[in-house]
Amino acid sequence: MNDEEQGKVAAWTLFGVLFGFKLLTAIVVFLMFPTVGAAVFLIVFHWFWFIPLVGLALTAIAGWRRLARVRAKRERLRRAEFSLE
Repeated sequence: MNDEEQGKVAAWTLFGVLFGFKLLTAIVVFLMFPTVGAAVFLIVFHWFWFIPLVGLALTAIAGWRRLARVRAKRERLRRAEFSLE
């Protein structure tokens, strides 16, 4: 593994640990104090963590959509090439 790959692995590991700790802490806080006020507090102080998750989800959806379009086009071209009409 080269230095660039090791850097990526280290960055993703750090982000994963940070996100996991933040999520676990939020769950523990809500379990210890399950009120509407605690829920509002957690939402207000953690809303910005959903932005990267939404970005990742939209990127995955766009990739799957493009893959489906490319496969459909390939099938149309294949049918047109071997069409006997």
